[in-house]
This record gives sequence, structure tokens and C-alpha cells, in this order.
Amino acid sequence: MEPLIIDASSSTPEVLMQAENNICRISGNCYPESPELFFQPVLEWLQEYLLSCKNINEIPLHFEFNYYNTSTSKVIAKLFRMIQDSPNSNKVNIFWHYDETDKDMLKAGQRFSSLYELKFHLKPVV
Repeated sequence: MEPLIIDASSSTPEVLMQAENNICRISGNCYPESPELFFQPVLEWLQEYLLSCKNINEIPLHFEFNYYNTSTSKVIAKLFRMIQDSPNSNKVNIFWHYDETDKDMLKAGQRFSSLYELKFHLKPVV
């Protein structure tokens, strides 16, 4: 499976998805003009990966947002629903990284964690 690598811009996060190394990470600021369009390749890649990961015991998915807007929040929710509906959802561990001083990002992680039957790990970054 080909990796998905998207460099960060001032309004979009860095995306690093590598099946061969079992790396799935989205990090940075996220307020693109069209979040649906930006996240479409991420959703497609992740859906394919989830269906092809028969020999993998754990899929770590790291979110390291500094900031994201409301429109992006809706797409993140869509991504979590897709994972939850996957037959391999039990393999996914979601690591929600947040600056320990950023209570809003912590609350966002807690909110997502309460909405989906997925394994969430809230990780403060010092």
C-alpha cells in the first residue's frame, strides 16, 4: 500500500500514513477552506488500510492538533464513525495529543472519546 504524505501548510496539518511502518499521524493546524476535500484522501487511505490489516494487532492513530475549526470537527467525527464501523475497529488505538495548557483540545478529545466506541488515549504534551 502506498504511503499518504501531505505536507503541512499554514491552514492544513501534516499527514503521514505509512502502512509498512504502521504509522498514522495527523498533526498541526487544521482550518482548510474545504475540510471534506482535504480529508478525502485520508479517509480513503484509512478505510483501505483498515480492510487490509489482517496481520496487524494494533493500529495507532495519532492526532496532534494545535487548532482545528468547526468544519474540520465534523470531518474528524466522520473519520471516527468510519473507524467504528470497520470490522477491524478493535485494533485501532486513537492517541489524542494536546498541549497540557490547552483545555479546549483536551475537552475535544474527551468529547470524541465519549461519542464513539473506540479506544481513546488522551496524551498531554508537556
